[in-house]
Amino acid sequence: MRLTVEYKLVAALSVVALILGLATPCHVRAATGTELGAVDSIGGVTDVIVGRNMRGPYSLSWTNFSADDISVVINGRSLKKGSDYNIDVAKGLVSFNSVLVNDAIVRVSYRTVPGKSQRASSGGSIPVTLSLHNSSAGNLKMMGLYAQSDPKNPTAGKSVIGLGGDRAWRSGKIDSMFLISQDEASKDTASMWERAAMKFGGDTSIGKLKLTGSYLHSGQSFSGGKEYGTDVGKDQMSFAASFAAAKNLQTSASFRSSEDTVGEKKGVRTVVNEQNVVYTPGKSTKVSLMRSDTELTSKDGAKDNIQTSGLQLTSNAFKRTTLRTSLTQKDSDSAGAERGFSTGMTAKPSDRIDFDIDYATLENKTVGHQTSTAIKVAAKPNKQLAVQAGYSGQDSTVKGDLTKTNIAIQATPRANLQIKGTMTDTTENENQQYTRDISLTSTPLQYASLTAMYSQKGVNDLDDVIKGAELKLTPSKRTNLMAGYKYTETGPSVLTVQDFGADTKPWDFLHFAGNYRRRDLRSSSIADSSYLSLELSPSKLFALTGSYQSNPEDKKGNIQYFNSASLGFKTSIGSVGLETAFAQKDQYAIDTFTDERSLGIAMPMFGRGKLTTGCKLSRTMGVASLESRRYQLGYSHSIGSDFSLALNNYYTQYLQNKMHQPERNEISTELSLGARF
Repeated sequence: MRLTVEYKLVAALSVVALILGLATPCHVRAATGTELGAVDSIGGVTDVIVGRNMRGPYSLSWTNFSADDISVVINGRSLKKGSDYNIDVAKGLVSFNSVLVNDAIVRVSYRTVPGKSQRASSGGSIPVTLSLHNSSAGNLKMMGLYAQSDPKNPTAGKSVIGLGGDRAWRSGKIDSMFLISQDEASKDTASMWERAAMKFGGDTSIGKLKLTGSYLHSGQSFSGGKEYGTDVGKDQMSFAASFAAAKNLQTSASFRSSEDTVGEKKGVRTVVNEQNVVYTPGKSTKVSLMRSDTELTSKDGAKDNIQTSGLQLTSNAFKRTTLRTSLTQKDSDSAGAERGFSTGMTAKPSDRIDFDIDYATLENKTVGHQTSTAIKVAAKPNKQLAVQAGYSGQDSTVKGDLTKTNIAIQATPRANLQIKGTMTDTTENENQQYTRDISLTSTPLQYASLTAMYSQKGVNDLDDVIKGAELKLTPSKRTNLMAGYKYTETGPSVLTVQDFGADTKPWDFLHFAGNYRRRDLRSSSIADSSYLSLELSPSKLFALTGSYQSNPEDKKGNIQYFNSASLGFKTSIGSVGLETAFAQKDQYAIDTFTDERSLGIAMPMFGRGKLTTGCKLSRTMGVASLESRRYQLGYSHSIGSDFSLALNNYYTQYLQNKMHQPERNEISTELSLGARF
């Protein structure tokens, strides 16, 4: 029997929890009152995003959701698409046109599309910061993060907890951060040092001289590197000094050392000494001189010394025009000498046109002697038309010729009609690649929208073609209908797909959604897909849910050969809540069948408290029969309207071919503190 005790903190963190986290596996978890990215009864989802001093992109919980009815709200203010934010529906990413500062909370609401929308592979994540002390002299804060590692398993996730702060004085400042993580998905058992990250830095000024320094350690198993900008498996140190000799002259010198301690680059070490001089003879002109010495040590111990020097000149002497020129010279013990020159101009002759021109030469062992030219033009002659065009060409004595051209047009001839088109051509020596895309979106009626598209891509005489159309109807606010057709020709293979979908809620107590995809593959057989879901709650006493899907597609469009069904029932008998569910999955392609049964009971206790108990029985039948039985007993208590405290205990038994496996039995305890945003 295996006995494990886990501490999970949800949203709000405490000093006591930090002390516990240093001695035991620690999980930081933040919630919005429900599972991250959970879908409500009508397909609605609300994700909570917390700013990290960056524009994005930030990941959402779902992909391929509806592009309609998207709401993005920050601090009670609704943002506008395009002017304030941009969203990628297919990838489930949102980015902002300005930096989203730390701790800024954004709500992103959207609707999933039955049979099409899928959980994002990255899962949901929410960082939380709790201020412990804040004054003009400095501040101290506690930081935490919980992120789902597996969107199909909400209990698997990574957590980070730690402290950070800064201390200021008249001539400088010191800042520090210490974090420790635990990855539940990988069951990482690394030491605390390897699961931790720490950063110390500071700066001070002595007259016209400014000094800065920092040290960073990020362990091999630290799981918050992306969220906190520390990377993973890094040891870094830096020192820098800058001196303002005059208003228009500034010099600086720096030392940087970095070593990777994990992954493919384990053992790679970089040491850089760099000097810079910046001279600004006028407001519109700047000249920069740079010299650096770099020592690279590979993971096998080989060393390479690189000396680099460069000159950069930028000027805005002419109105609406920026001129730039640069010269670089690099000498490497392993790669030899490299010489580079570039010059360019960015101009905006009017508010409706921009263009950019670049010319460059490069000499090294890889390309020989290479010249390159690039031209970009963007024009918007009126509100209904926007055009972008670009050309780039390279001529190398080693790699040959390479040219690229692209044109993009967006036109809105009428308020209810939009046309988009793109064309790209790439020629490398004698090989030509090209793409042609055009799409049309029209809303001829208030309750109808039509989208048509054509796409062609190819290499030389070989091409692939995709044609399609989609019609959406909204006869009422409670009903959405969809029909689509897609023709895909890939070499000798031709696939046609017909889609039919419906989503309706004729009454508040009934919600129905369905989707059917019919596929026809020339000279071969292919499976069709279908999806149905039903939610029925004729009274407050009970609710019934059910779903069925057959051969769904994954995120890449690959067919998954299985059939699944689920049925759920919720009811209240007085003050006692009862919930039961049944699910089964038939993976007929590999002759495997799984099913799961669960029962849960909740009853009020001690005022705002609730006692919960239940069991879940799972089994998999195939080559071998595997079963698990999980029993739960827990208590949760509400603290005001925004916080809740929960304690859950679990006992799990495992069986194989109906024989108990006592050595695999598990007992676990989970303590969590939750907050609603």
